[in-house]
Amino acid sequence: MRTLDWNGFLTDPAVAAALTDLRRMATRAIKLHPLSLTSKMVNSFWYGTRGAHHIFIDDSPTASPSLVHEIIHGILMEEGYYFIRGTFHDRIHPMMTNDLQHPEVFRRMAGYGVDMAQYWSRWPTELRHALDEIKSDWHDRHASYAHFIRVYPWHFFPDTSVPFLREFEDITPTLAHAVCAAVEETRPIGFTTMDAHRRSLEILRQHWLRYCEINLPDGDCTERIVAAIRQSRIMRVSEWKDEIAEERIYENLSSLGLVREH
Repeated sequence: MRTLDWNGFLTDPAVAAALTDLRRMATRAIKLHPLSLTSKMVNSFWYGTRGAHHIFIDDSPTASPSLVHEIIHGILMEEGYYFIRGTFHDRIHPMMTNDLQHPEVFRRMAGYGVDMAQYWSRWPTELRHALDEIKSDWHDRHASYAHFIRVYPWHFFPDTSVPFLREFEDITPTLAHAVCAAVEETRPIGFTTMDAHRRSLEILRQHWLRYCEINLPDGDCTERIVAAIRQSRIMRVSEWKDEIAEERIYENLSSLGLVREH
């Protein structure tokens, strides 16, 4: 799989500092790939395997903040951060392994000197798209189980998200209030260490389970959703990535419909 030269990005001090930190602690290789290899992803992303951190990035002058973002995902894995692993719907899994790290990713981006005001300028478009998706499948009475996890991280970057959170509350006040309860209990704990992250995920899972037990319609589908949350476990991201063989990255990404060419 084609790689990019890191040197073209290291003139940005934030990228250089973040990459230095990842290299210092990395237990696997660090590989940079052009985003053009992918067919569905329009934004940069990080994908870990047993052998490497793979970062897919848009090779453009505006790529540096996104590159810092993806490097930090790798740093958090190396530090021992967690995710909630369970037999969830496919749409849930990326939220667990990506979105629920975002409060800490954003905090560290600012710490590396990224111009966050400029970075946030792209997020209204992202949040509008996400909220429109939520509206579009609101006819599915079980969909709120996914929306709970999707919206939770938005509370941790309020400079951008507040208008969308207000709109979300107007659409579904019961769900919005349940998410806020989880936010209020986890905010004092935070995400700045792996232990704090684990504790916050445990509390979040409890609120998520309670919401689904009380508010989803009776039936087999709800029973499966509730059982999946109850049986889920808090697991280190690194443990899961160690299950993914390096030589199968093309196969794995292809199965997700992401890779377009070798």
